Amino acid sequence: MTDTPRCEYRLDLTHVDAPDTAQSASPAAGARHLANPPDGAVMREVRASDASALAELMLDAYSGTTDDENGTLDDAAAEVHRFLDGEYGDPMLGSSFVCESGERILSAVLTSHWCERDTPFICFAMTSTASKRIGLGTALLSRALSALRATGASEVRAVITRGNTPSEQLFMRTGFEEVK
Repeated sequence: MTDTPRCEYRLDLTHVDAPDTAQSASPAAGARHLANPPDGAVMREVRASDASALAELMLDAYSGTTDDENGTLDDAAAEVHRFLDGEYGDPMLGSSFVCESGERILSAVLTSHWCERDTPFICFAMTSTASKRIGLGTALLSRALSALRATGASEVRAVITRGNTPSEQLFMRTGFEEVK
C-alpha cells in the first residue's frame, strides 16, 4: 500500500440527471462528451467475468503513476477480486462500467457501497495508457454517476491519492469536491 496521502471527495448527486436507463446516461454537470471513441468501442456494465481483463487494465493504468506500487499481474488480480468479493463494500455492478474494444477493456469505473459512510463509493477509475486523454474516463464516470442517481443515491464518494493529477482533474471536472 502506498504511503502517499489520500483525499476524500464527495459529489451531491441531486444535481445529476437520472436517465431512464443506465445505457442512456447523460453526463454529469461539467462533464464533456466522449469525442472520438476508438472504432468498435462499446460501453457496458461490469461483469464478474471481467476480472482478468480488469486486472490487466489496472496493472497498465497505474504503471508509472502515483498509484504504482510496482505490483504484478497477480497483485492486480487480487485487488480486482477484493473489489468483486466485497472487501471495499458491496460491489455495485449496475453502476460500474467498462469501455471495451474487442476483448480488451480500455477503461473502467468500479463502484461499491461504502458501508462506513452508507453511500456509493467510486473504488477505481482507470484507463489504459494507450487510451488516456480521449474522454473514456469522463464518459464512464458520467455514466456511473447517472446510474447511481437512478438508484436514488443522493451522494457518492471517492478517495484519490494526493498528486494523482489526472484523477483529481477528472473528479473535480465532474463536480466532486474535496472533503475537508
